[in-house]
Amino acid sequence: MRMIPPVIDVNAPSGEKEIFQLLKETNSKKFKDCLVFHSLNYPPGTEKNKKQSYNFFGESDFVILVPSHGLINIEVKGGKISREDGIWYTTNRFGKHKIKDPFKQATNSLFEIGRYFKTKDIFIFSTFSVISQKMRSFLTSLGIAIGVVCVIFLTSLGQGLQDYIVSQFTQFGSNIIAIQPGKEQTMGAPIGVFGTVRPLSFEDVEALEKLPTIDVVVPVSGGSGEIESDTRMRRSMVVGTGSDYDVIVDPEGKTLGKYLPDDNPKTPRAFAVLGPKMKDELFGDKNPLGLTIRVNSTRFRVIGVLPPKGDFLGMDLDDAVYIPIAKFNSMFNRNGFQEIDVIHKDNVTTDEAVASVKRLLINRHGGDDTTITTQADMLESLGEIMKWLKFTVAAFGGISLLVGGVGIFTIMTVAVNERTSEIGVLRAIGASRRRIQDVFLLESIFLAILGAMLGLSIGFLAVNIALTVYPDMPIAIAWEYILYAILISLFIGLVAGYLPARSAAQLDPIEALRTD
Repeated sequence: MRMIPPVIDVNAPSGEKEIFQLLKETNSKKFKDCLVFHSLNYPPGTEKNKKQSYNFFGESDFVILVPSHGLINIEVKGGKISREDGIWYTTNRFGKHKIKDPFKQATNSLFEIGRYFKTKDIFIFSTFSVISQKMRSFLTSLGIAIGVVCVIFLTSLGQGLQDYIVSQFTQFGSNIIAIQPGKEQTMGAPIGVFGTVRPLSFEDVEALEKLPTIDVVVPVSGGSGEIESDTRMRRSMVVGTGSDYDVIVDPEGKTLGKYLPDDNPKTPRAFAVLGPKMKDELFGDKNPLGLTIRVNSTRFRVIGVLPPKGDFLGMDLDDAVYIPIAKFNSMFNRNGFQEIDVIHKDNVTTDEAVASVKRLLINRHGGDDTTITTQADMLESLGEIMKWLKFTVAAFGGISLLVGGVGIFTIMTVAVNERTSEIGVLRAIGASRRRIQDVFLLESIFLAILGAMLGLSIGFLAVNIALTVYPDMPIAIAWEYILYAILISLFIGLVAGYLPARSAAQLDPIEALRTD
């Protein structure tokens, strides 16, 4: 037994000292989790209604809290106790004296305990019940914890992927507008289909360059080809561009050597610029500037190496060779461009630039046969896709939370059955049905909170471990989903505990007290 306080007052009556020592020395396993309160005072309180007012206060010599059973109230009287004509007496070395009815005192004390069984007391009582069953509480909360961990880790992966892709888009600036042939779209993103409409041409590029809203115009096409140096060969991406493409892929001007020169776009010289990974694969540590490579058997002179740019939507920009687009079209038998990228001026809004580009192309092509996509459009489409992705992975975590809720419901139902006698005692000493319901409802919420806190700890630890082991992994905490997970955990605890708590509150105290 645990004594509260752990020692008894030296001025306490000898009878109380003797009882205190007996209780303290009790070694039975049945009573190892019991709490013994000595000289428990009840503060004055007032209960008022329209007709009457009552003032209560008192003291219990000993109150024993027995988990899963209830309360024992002990009133200690010294001397030889007797009762004559309904009056109680004690006889000691000082003579015979009247005393208060010990049974009435004990009964009144129990009712005082019930009267003061309010919010803070319910909180303490529920907490003690959870703590007294450590292993069961832990295993019950584990279901909620697993759900929270799943939500944290999966949504962090989704958020990290979204942030990574957004950064890939924004690294090229915010003024870029993409023009593609055709009007077909899939999931909001254009897929220009060649041969169905008028292709984009050099004349379109020249006309776009004359628009007062446009600053840079760059035709772009891409394909796969064999790239060879004198000693090495690999198959990778070949990009046909104009001389201003470095404004997009290298706005800070960190290219080793120089980018493609401003030649006649229809008759350019056979120059090539390498991505850093392509340079390493073909030449290793050797300086490639001035050396020649072959792209699909056509010779090009290397005049520059771009700075690292990483992946862009699954395309490795570093593992590519960049050549004049006229050379690209000739090698790949193309009669138009896959795309024209334009950068509008800073003093012009994106909507104004799009409107001017659309008017020009409609006039030139005799109809609206192109798809114009702004960076904002791409980010919006991407945002919708990523939002549903994060919601989907969060839903998988939510399933685990529901499983955890089933566990709480099961355990709380078992707890009500195990503690029937305890419920009977509480009802007998004056605790209302609402208080009984609140006790079990709080227990289920505590279990949910315990699971949520455990899940948060493990989830954040898992994220940190993942970043340590794989530092390049795109992962970022999705705080809004973590908040949702915590709130859902609390809601699940509330719902899972409601029916068992209601069942406990409906128990008849007389029948409950008869239960062993």
